Amino acid sequence: MKIHTTTSLLIAAIIGLAMSACSESTPSAPKDTVKEIRELLELGPSKVAEALSVKPFVTLDSLKTESVPLGRGEFKINLEITWKTEEALYAVDEIAMAQVPPVPNSITLLKQVNKSGEKITIYGSIKAEQITKSHWKLDESSLKIEDNKQATTGQPIGAFSHNSYVTGTPEADKAIEAQKQLAVELQAKARREAEERRIREEKEAQERAKRAEQERLANAIRGTQEQRARIENEIQATKDNQERQVKALRARTEQNDQNSKEWLETQIQQVSVGLKAIKEEKMQFQGNTQIQSGLEAQEKEIQATIARMEKETQEKIEERKKSTQADIDLLEKQTQPKLEQLETQAQALKEREEKLRQEAEALRQNPS
Repeated sequence: MKIHTTTSLLIAAIIGLAMSACSESTPSAPKDTVKEIRELLELGPSKVAEALSVKPFVTLDSLKTESVPLGRGEFKINLEITWKTEEALYAVDEIAMAQVPPVPNSITLLKQVNKSGEKITIYGSIKAEQITKSHWKLDESSLKIEDNKQATTGQPIGAFSHNSYVTGTPEADKAIEAQKQLAVELQAKARREAEERRIREEKEAQERAKRAEQERLANAIRGTQEQRARIENEIQATKDNQERQVKALRARTEQNDQNSKEWLETQIQQVSVGLKAIKEEKMQFQGNTQIQSGLEAQEKEIQATIARMEKETQEKIEERKKSTQADIDLLEKQTQPKLEQLETQAQALKEREEKLRQEAEALRQNPS
């Protein structure tokens, strides 16, 4: 297969014209120099070989040169290099590869780019200095090759991986079908794994949500208990305070009653002295009606005074009891709404705590 582009043909024609036009005035490179160039192309340093795309599966078939003087004994030697392949050469078939679904360790599809024995022509140049008429010194670092993609060579089939196949062969078709089947299986496996992962992540999310809800309920129960305990303590403190005030009122009343009774007793004792004296006088003057009458009148008056003091004292005691009871009733009246409000709150918190416990128990027994 000839690989000459229009550019390559033009270059070849120009070189040919230049060679024919300058053959009489421009000296050709000596045979030894041409031989040195051939050796450089075939066996040159690796960097030169790399620059020339020299590969072990091609050989130098022919070399044509043309000398162009640069002045001061320096020449530019134009090169027409023809390589010859020793076997069929291949490259990756990118178009065919695009039709095959990708999988790990994918097959490689190849296409033949060079036949065995195919000649490939490229163009380049190298500079040389004329030392003598028959000896030119080459400047190997000046070697240049034109970028000619049409002259690119492939590689032997053995240079590719073991699972490489030439597109269009039965082996390639079989490998393609196997890879397609593998891709289907891998996709199915990936879907299963994705579904399993989704289910697992969903379950884990549910577990996290369940633990978070359990923690929330536990905190809510604990908070409700603490709040109810505070209210119950306030209820008890309110009752204790009421009881202390009631006791204080009753104690003060009892003390006042006791003081009144003691005063009455003292007054009666003092008046009783007078009664005793009157009784003694009545004994002395039993026969004197006038004196007896006067003494009896005094005795009645003293007894009436005692009765009056006893009545007044009892009335004060009764009035004081009524006043104390009124104060106690007022205290209870003032305290009862607060107690009822606190007890209502405590009952609501108790019911809320029970409801939260039921929710927590239901959540604990729920396997999902």
